[in-house]
Amino acid sequence: MTTPSAGRALVANDHYRRLFASRVISNVGNGIQPIALAFGVLALPGATASTLSIVLVATAIPLVVVLPFGGVIADRLGAARVIATTDIVVSLVVAIEAALFLTGTVTIPVLAVLAAIVGGLAGLWYPAYPALVPDVVR
Repeated sequence: MTTPSAGRALVANDHYRRLFASRVISNVGNGIQPIALAFGVLALPGATASTLSIVLVATAIPLVVVLPFGGVIADRLGAARVIATTDIVVSLVVAIEAALFLTGTVTIPVLAVLAAIVGGLAGLWYPAYPALVPDVVR
């Protein structure tokens, strides 16, 4: 059980505060992105549930393929580096998706490729995050 003094010590930890702030920002974006993507895909002319499924499967397959190797990569490169890099690249991919939708140049194959990149990055991120926590909070 957490005591009030332990809670204060945690909040006083600069590394913890930065990790908490970065996770809040990233989780908001990661929570909104799939919803926006689903609505964006379904709003395309001629789009169906099958069209959306193509994009979602393009995310899932690389995730499942990369996930078993994610922990090894995080151990070799460092969990913080893997997490920071994957979050930054996912942010860039989401910005590209947004630009494609805003300019009306989006296509399902392009979205599928971008979704595959996000899935592969998620496969690196998920095993790295638990390894970061002990480094931040001793």
